[in-house]
Amino acid sequence: MLTLLRLVLIFVLVGAAGITVAFGIALLVGLVLPSLKVPIFLLISFWWLWMGWKYAKARDRGAL
Repeated sequence: MLTLLRLVLIFVLVGAAGITVAFGIALLVGLVLPSLKVPIFLLISFWWLWMGWKYAKARDRGAL
């Protein structure tokens, strides 16, 4: 149970940081190309969450 809790906590913290960064990048892109703001945000967010999940699993296994 503790392992699952740690895995979820790491995933949530890494995900929150990534979504914040994705939002900032999307805002900057939106200044130049407003129509790409939402797709850029979604693309970066999904990529970051996928990488965060892999990181959380590796950290939970003790690989990092």
